[in-house]
Amino acid sequence: MMFRRLARDSSLVAAGTLAAGVAGLALRSVVAHRYGATVQTDALMAALMTADIFTIPLTWILTTTFVPTFMKVAGSDPAQGQVVARTVLALSLGVLLLLAIAAIALSGPVARLIVGNGNGQLVALTSALLPFLALCGVLVCLGGLATSLVQIDNNFWLPAVLLPVRSLAAVVAVVAFGSMFGTRAVVAGLVVGYGVQAAVLGIAAGRVVPIAGAVDFRHPAVREMFWRMLPMIGGTIAFQANHLISLRFASGLDEGSITQFNYAAAVAIMLAGVVGGSITQASFPSVSRSASAGDDGRELRANIALLLRTVMVVAAASAAALSATASDLASLLFGHGVFAGAPAAGTGALLRLFGIGLFVLPGPTVLSRIFYAMGNTVTPQLLVLPAVALHLAIVSALVPHYGASALVVSTTCAHAVLSASMLWVLAARHRVVERSAVVRALAASIAIGLAMFAAMYAVRRLMGGPVAAPVAWQVGRLIATGGAGAIVFVICTVGVEPLRARGLRVPYPRLRGARLAPDSAARG
Repeated sequence: MMFRRLARDSSLVAAGTLAAGVAGLALRSVVAHRYGATVQTDALMAALMTADIFTIPLTWILTTTFVPTFMKVAGSDPAQGQVVARTVLALSLGVLLLLAIAAIALSGPVARLIVGNGNGQLVALTSALLPFLALCGVLVCLGGLATSLVQIDNNFWLPAVLLPVRSLAAVVAVVAFGSMFGTRAVVAGLVVGYGVQAAVLGIAAGRVVPIAGAVDFRHPAVREMFWRMLPMIGGTIAFQANHLISLRFASGLDEGSITQFNYAAAVAIMLAGVVGGSITQASFPSVSRSASAGDDGRELRANIALLLRTVMVVAAASAAALSATASDLASLLFGHGVFAGAPAAGTGALLRLFGIGLFVLPGPTVLSRIFYAMGNTVTPQLLVLPAVALHLAIVSALVPHYGASALVVSTTCAHAVLSASMLWVLAARHRVVERSAVVRALAASIAIGLAMFAAMYAVRRLMGGPVAAPVAWQVGRLIATGGAGAIVFVICTVGVEPLRARGLRVPYPRLRGARLAPDSAARG
């Protein structure tokens, strides 16, 4: 039952995340076709990445601290849970508006901080777009809190349906008004899309927690949530420095480098979100609830074991799929109009590097939420510091020689170091992860990924054909290549269950249910 619920909820979240990612890629494809890779698109991507650097972590912090706090209070007193929810919403709205005003007032200095002073036109264009994206940030954070309430009420389909709205609205704006307003049409469409999303989610959340009612700014749970947020804010700012460093170094490369890096990162981030974000988001209420179950951590360890094993297998499969299809995927998505040729080829090369590292990209997202569910918001932030230092060292040494490729490699290395350190602390200190089980799952996941890549690479070589083939041929080649990988994945996971039923030892991890190691229940 536990796995069925996780599979159902995570599938809905994954479907929404995938739909949003596809819509986002469609938006970038339309932008690439209409505007190419110029200083205007670099400014647009720099502004969007800057907004994401600040907005996504803020939303993450709010929702990650709010869910355990609300579940704990509402579990003993539903009325007090509603008071806490309304109080958090009121405080968040006030703080977000102040931050948005500050961002608008400081758009010029922020733009110079992000892209440097080397290109005055890039700075001016980026600065002009940032105020509109500050408004988007307010809507995103409020929508995130509303999403948490809706999902706590076991409604995962509505947020999933609404996720693509923002990008679709921007696509409509570019098609209808792009020739008149240029890249500003993209931002205007995003504002409308985020507004619709936040409004609908707010109405749905109002049925879970009525907006009209008492608030208590001195509630102990609100203060506890605030103190939990403080270390998360510090650690998140430090980790987001990775993205700021990447963006700053990319701004010093050839024109169009920011655009190519953003397009490749968008595909990788979409897949990482589907793999890690959706599964973790769906399981987070259960993990938070089991963290305070009072059963010596048995249920918590079972939930974590299932979560990690599932994420590792799916991440390995996704890494193999993206690595084998990077060139074709970049050509199909972005190789049109004025972006065709060298810009699309460069995006494909970066995308292949992201594919190799996709196995570790979801790690910090998944593992940090385990810490947060247990009420530990300090340790993950301390572990961020060496990862940031490694990232800065790599980009400083390699970007002058290898360009944007070094940005991808450094990003992967930083995520790998952070994931490994978090996993070690969970196993050695908190004793909620069985190290031997992780090693077995890791080996099996790598084996599955290599088998998938070999099958997909063989099909890709067999079909051959230039990258710049007709669209129909590119689609057919992608379907055939992906189908080969899907067959191998099914054989390696679902297909081994009948063999296990006959008593045969098969080294691949099961995706149905969780099993604790014999000594796990007795550990602290």
